Amino acid sequence: MTEVPEGDYVDADGVVYQELGASYRLQDAKSLSKSEYNILSKINGKPVTEIFYSAFKDCVSLIKVTIPNSVTSIGMMAFEGCTSLKTIKIPDSVEGIQPMAFADCTSLKTITLPNSLNGIGISAFSNCTGLTGTLIIPLSVTYIGDFAFYNCSNLTIKFLSRNSYYDISYDYMRPVMSDNYVGVKILVKSSDLEWYCDQCVVFSLSINPEDENYYGNYNISTY
Repeated sequence: MTEVPEGDYVDADGVVYQELGASYRLQDAKSLSKSEYNILSKINGKPVTEIFYSAFKDCVSLIKVTIPNSVTSIGMMAFEGCTSLKTIKIPDSVEGIQPMAFADCTSLKTITLPNSLNGIGISAFSNCTGLTGTLIIPLSVTYIGDFAFYNCSNLTIKFLSRNSYYDISYDYMRPVMSDNYVGVKILVKSSDLEWYCDQCVVFSLSINPEDENYYGNYNISTY
């Protein structure tokens, strides 16, 4: 039996949940061998509100995860390297997706961002090469970190409006560093085009695409 601090909880699959006073967080699921897992919503009457740092990191057998609507934060590197993960629904309770939360989840096909979401961390979905279709950025999102969708070359990002202020890093929409790194396509309202293009102005530091300091033209279209 897995030894955990007093007050913490281990479920039948060996997943560790840590008590945080009035709530729990999913602390460690690295021993998980199942292909599907439903995260608990409550333990001893207390809600599970967080998926902790690297909780599922490199769980390569994991295909599907269900996150309950008690969870408000998906931690840094929470699912990084879950290369078999295909299906995950982020509930309307989640307010933050931390850096590298889903980085290198190469089998992930689609993702829907909830209207509760405020921020998407650095490299949150970087190298999710299987992502396709159009991802809508909710109006609630006010921050998107560097390289958030880096190398998601089959993905289109659609911004609904500029009613909310987006703090968009230059690197988030960086399109080309080399032949192996192609950036996402961006859709914005025609009335917002000038603002987005202004935000995407960067200095061309090199004309060599193999140079790590090379910046190309951003792939922005209107709808």
